[in-house]
Amino acid sequence: PEYLVPVMMKIVTFCRKNGMKVHMERLTNNMAELARKHIDCRKCEVLESRRDFEYLYDPTELIKLEGKKFKNKRNFVNGFKERYQYEFLPYDNSMREELLDLVRAWGNTHDELDAQNEYKAIERSIDNVDNLDLFCDVLKVDGKIIAFEIGYINPANVGVVLFEKANIDYRGSYQAICNFFTEKH
Repeated sequence: PEYLVPVMMKIVTFCRKNGMKVHMERLTNNMAELARKHIDCRKCEVLESRRDFEYLYDPTELIKLEGKKFKNKRNFVNGFKERYQYEFLPYDNSMREELLDLVRAWGNTHDELDAQNEYKAIERSIDNVDNLDLFCDVLKVDGKIIAFEIGYINPANVGVVLFEKANIDYRGSYQAICNFFTEKH
């Protein structure tokens, strides 16, 4: 609070002095509470941005999918395994265009700017998998890439998933790629 509140006050003062609307993003709940408490914000609105949420999981739980908490995920993964003849493979450059086709198809159903930015980031990632020490794996059904995941293990030995995309026409594809990727890495 001793550092954040003065910074927030400077932002608010600058914006009001220049006739600008005050807008702050990506505040944690604690930060938003500080803003409400210390800043005159009669018209303050706190909105969640689900696209910016981060999720932390115990990898063992994502591999085993045990218990009531993971019942739905487990059912999707088991259903996927029963329904499809699939291959889970490490990415190689021969898969580049097909993987990017999947990203483009995903982008057609999302905000244009977000999709463009994500496409560029995924393209850079797959073009530099080795240079960046990334893992990239694909899930194929009938020889066609229907899902992929890109991630790495950080210095604190925490697995980080950067990108995960799947064709939802294949029931359970998201849950399957997540489960297979976590188990492998």
